[in-house]
Amino acid sequence: LITTPAAFRGMSVDLRTLANVAVAERAEDFATALRDIHARLQAGGAESSRATTDSRRYYDEAFSNDAYARALAKITVPMVCG
Repeated sequence: LITTPAAFRGMSVDLRTLANVAVAERAEDFATALRDIHARLQAGGAESSRATTDSRRYYDEAFSNDAYARALAKITVPMVCG
């Protein structure tokens, strides 16, 4: 995944902890990351299954139905139970 820092703004994630994410601040950085990924694939570099990537795990933890249910429970239980 190639992204800009702005794509993750407001999210509680340190992009350095997502091994499959390349952060590109400028167009040149994006092009470099794309060339690097292409070269790794051409050299036989193994790609991780999307289901097991760091970014997928983060997404599931933050935005899955279970994550929404936990967030809602955290808000609503105190309101209902006083």
